[in-house]
Amino acid sequence: MNITSTGFLAILVDEGRKAVRHQGFTEAGAMDKHSFYLANTLVGNSISAPAIEILIGRFEAILTCDLLVSVTGADCDIFVNDERFASNTPIFAAYGSKLLIVHKGKGARSYLAFSASINTSQFANSQTTCLSENNGGLEGNGNALSVSSKLDLRPKIKTSEINRRICVFNQHSKEILPLITSSQVHPKQHYSLEFISAYQSSLFTHLDFVRFCNQVYTVSSDSNRMGVRLHAKPLNTRHIDFGLLSEGMTLGAIQIMPNGLPTIMMQERQTIGGYPKIGCLTPRSISKMGQCLPENSVEFKQTDLYSARQEFLMHNRALKVLASVLKGNEKCLKST
Repeated sequence: MNITSTGFLAILVDEGRKAVRHQGFTEAGAMDKHSFYLANTLVGNSISAPAIEILIGRFEAILTCDLLVSVTGADCDIFVNDERFASNTPIFAAYGSKLLIVHKGKGARSYLAFSASINTSQFANSQTTCLSENNGGLEGNGNALSVSSKLDLRPKIKTSEINRRICVFNQHSKEILPLITSSQVHPKQHYSLEFISAYQSSLFTHLDFVRFCNQVYTVSSDSNRMGVRLHAKPLNTRHIDFGLLSEGMTLGAIQIMPNGLPTIMMQERQTIGGYPKIGCLTPRSISKMGQCLPENSVEFKQTDLYSARQEFLMHNRALKVLASVLKGNEKCLKST
């Protein structure tokens, strides 16, 4: 695949690096894992396979082999040789085709998955790009993809299998649609984010906790893959001791800074931190946060661990059923 346009930012991502934070390396990986997992499932990959994360703008590439591709995430127009296709579907793109993805407005990140492995080096058993640490990615140095980038793709399935999967998808599109709906984050300009309260929430007054759950926050332009800063009326932090001992930083942790405003810890967050945490986002809400653009708005809704786990398990089941159907096991649709 020869890339000719990258949009604002395009990087190679996978599920992220595992069991390395104790060594001082961050997790990295896809910011919206729900869309990332769905894209890989639609083309027959394992959910952790590398894909391209595209941050708004116009992405364009020339394909160097026959591929089954899928684009999920942000609202976008998809064209293969000027023929328009829908997102969240498997698409056949032949050798020499021009693939064009144009961002339409809602959502921040699109995910391009393809039925091929990528010949790149690995860092900490991962091919993901880490911009903040200058490692991983296509060249191993943490650089984003550029107009001169060439991906050495090795197809995993034959053209006949590509056509079969597309035929199955089209034949059962009505039954498959609910699975896709439950597996994705729908791009919006306002999100309701579910969170589980943390043990440090007791540091905040009841009034401030209620205010946190009942006001609308605006996403700051001073946000990145490390964390998302939010603006609203600050919480009262004058009585809080900010000399807390540093501890491991969880993905989705909601840190309240000394100025009383929250910062959501994302994929390239630091490994430890000492600011008080009022709670932690659920996995789906983390993906919603990954789709937020500056000036989008969010509000927080408290949930419990049981409900969050049930949602997580239902999402995993939907992906497994979708993968099984596309492999040819249509019978499993009757059990959903």
